[in-house]
Order: sequence, then structure tokens, then C-alpha cells
Amino acid sequence: MHQRLKDMRAAAAAEEKIRRALAARAALDAATGRKRRSATTIRLDQRHATEKNPDGESFSGAMARIAEEHGLTVKSIRGRSRQYAIMVARVEIAWLGFYRFGVPTTALGRLMGGRDHSTIVNAKNTGDMVFRHRLGVEGAAALARSDEERRDAIIAYYQEITEQSRARYQARPTAQRRQRPSAWEAPRAELRRQLALLGIEGAPIRELAKALGVSATKTRALVAELRAEGTVS
Repeated sequence: MHQRLKDMRAAAAAEEKIRRALAARAALDAATGRKRRSATTIRLDQRHATEKNPDGESFSGAMARIAEEHGLTVKSIRGRSRQYAIMVARVEIAWLGFYRFGVPTTALGRLMGGRDHSTIVNAKNTGDMVFRHRLGVEGAAALARSDEERRDAIIAYYQEITEQSRARYQARPTAQRRQRPSAWEAPRAELRRQLALLGIEGAPIRELAKALGVSATKTRALVAELRAEGTVS
């Protein structure tokens, strides 16, 4: 009886300690504006990550498998890199998580490295758009296609937009822009003329710069040009 009473008191003390810790954390979160996942949310995320579909595969297992097939790691998928291969894998994982495993987009964002809802929805919609235009199916109907077909379609889509971006970049009139006279050219010619009139032999660069009203760096460059041309000694 005595031992049971001691156990009850110990349990009550432990509960009180936990309650105080939670209250202190809640007060800190309220002061800092930080939002934490509740215990219920954590349990739901764990269930979404580990619950197996009829094929015997869980979402976390599928994410690891897809990452490996792309030559990546789960850490890179959950990270912040926007490399081409990682973006392709994320679209495939987000789309598969939503349609094959039924994971909500908010939970997908947390399981894929704390991504926001709009990022996951955009990845899912990208998969829908790609499969609609390249495979002729959309939504869950694309599950009837093989993983390889869907992956090839996503890769082809990203290759296409990459090539389009490269073509637009190469078509930009960069050569014409380089041939445009700089806004510095006109005053530069006048400054060269003034330097030649002032005479720079033995004159400190700072004094010349002050007389011209420009920086010492620009003055030094102009003096070097004039000396290289033999205009002044």
C-alpha cells in the first residue's frame, strides 16, 4: 500500500513537471510567434510516412527508392537545393505521395523537408500537366502507367523547358549591348583632355582627382592610359 502511494505521488509529480514544461514552452512560443507541430500532427505524419499501401510499400520507402533511382539521397530531397535532378525527383515524389499513398499536401510538405503547401501543390500540378500532355492521362489515372513512363515524361518536360530557356538566353542581343557607347565615354574624353592640359608629371593622383571632380581610381586609370599612349610623360 505504501509503495503504491509512492508510485502515485511520483506519477503525479511527473505529470506536473510535464505540464509545467509544456506551459513554459507554450508561453515561449506565444512570445516568439513560433508554431510547433502538435503531438497529433506528429503521429499523423508518422502514420502517413510508414503506412503501407496494397503493394506493401510505404511513402517513406518510396521516397528513399525514388531518390536512390535518381542517384540522390533523401537528405538532398528534403534539402533546399534547386538542382535539375533534385527538382525532377521532388515532382515525382510529391505526385506519387498524393495519388498512390493518399498523403495530404500539408503532410507531404512536412515529410519532404518542411515545404509549404503551395510548393507541394505546384509539384503535384506539374505532374498532372506533364502526364496530361505527354501520356494522355491525368490525376490518379496516370498510376496505370509504369514508374519509368512517368519519370521519362517528367525528365523530358524539364529538358524541354531548360532548352527553351537556353535558346532565349542565347538569342539575347548581348553583342549589340556591348557595342553601345558607355555613359562614361563622353565625360571620359573630356577628362582626358583636361588631364593633358593640366600636366600630370609629378602631380599626386589625389590632387588631380580633386581638380577633375572624380575618384582617384578613375584618375589613376586615365593617367595610365595617357602614359601608355605617349600623350603625356
